[in-house]
Amino acid sequence: MINAPSFDKSPLGSLKSNINVDRWNDVMASYDKKEYKNAMMYMIEYINPAIPEKYTNGGPGKYSVPHGSIIVNVEINDQSLIVNAPFVKLPAGGSVPILRQVAQLNFWPVGLANIILDESDQLTFTFECPLEMCEPYKIYDVLREVCNNADRYDDLFINKFKATAMREPVIERHSSEQLETMWTTVQKIITETQEYIAYYESKRWDGFVFDALMLAYMRIDYYCAPQGYVRTEIEDHIDDLFSQKPFNERLHKCKVFLQKLKDYDKATFLEDVYKAEVFIPFKYRSDIGAIRKNFQQGFNTARGEMEQNNHMGATLTIMKEFYRLFYYNNVDDHTANQAIQALEQASNQPWSQAANTLWNAINSIMGVGESQQQNVQRARSERY
Repeated sequence: MINAPSFDKSPLGSLKSNINVDRWNDVMASYDKKEYKNAMMYMIEYINPAIPEKYTNGGPGKYSVPHGSIIVNVEINDQSLIVNAPFVKLPAGGSVPILRQVAQLNFWPVGLANIILDESDQLTFTFECPLEMCEPYKIYDVLREVCNNADRYDDLFINKFKATAMREPVIERHSSEQLETMWTTVQKIITETQEYIAYYESKRWDGFVFDALMLAYMRIDYYCAPQGYVRTEIEDHIDDLFSQKPFNERLHKCKVFLQKLKDYDKATFLEDVYKAEVFIPFKYRSDIGAIRKNFQQGFNTARGEMEQNNHMGATLTIMKEFYRLFYYNNVDDHTANQAIQALEQASNQPWSQAANTLWNAINSIMGVGESQQQNVQRARSERY
């Protein structure tokens, strides 16, 4: 393992979101003036300016917006805000396990909205609030909570409990040629990761095994953004990696899942690889200030590794920061391109070359001047 991991550029295009940042000023100004209905109408335009044109349903203030495999209905009237999102229908028999799971969800992670069961055995996310209590940050969190949990747990309930989907998702399928390439690339990422893991385990470098597993899952997410149950499983195992469970237990569980991904039925995996319309992005919008703040700990770690000529450590540290950025955030094109170009240039390169390439890129994103970079180089030369 004398070279850095490879990089495969995603064919999915821009990583930025549809959010209209400038509209937030109108949201807050209207709320401060107690023009609560206007504030909520502007909130919809902040989320996506195209919604009033594409998804108005029954007049101004009424919207039915697709989000993956669900439809989120939002009504803004003169008195209140009403949100509902039909979720799944209970299976014909054996509904106790799914209802037990729903009861747990209504405690956590669903904290603002609520899941209810109606007379037709349909589970629906609901929320209703008087307009004067519709604080904008809270309402955005409500919509995010409804969208992300409904879209995540419907796939889980359908696969695990045989629940029935409420509707077909509004999706865009990739061409058969694109899907074939995606499958081949995902399999390559997994095989490469398993080779790194075998090497790290032979050295008893468990920390690097953790890095390899984290990178594998986030590389797959960045490259082809699986949806449906595949995405739910990947998210669950990334959460497991960062959980409080015993370290070796986490590694073992995630290695087993990596092999499961490798052995996945091809058609089943590719069935969950598509572009879906979304209402609230499950990734966060990020600006350069937030990116730099989130990078700080990894940046400091990489600086120490560079000073010690620990090129493998520095390479993996910076790669983790870049892929974590892509995994959790919708990133502006400029910052995304800086990271992507560095990952391309570092791909399969000797550790020293890869480390220096990635180090220069993260310095640029962090806004570090050349004088500070020279201090790191000086520290390295004085130490060695």
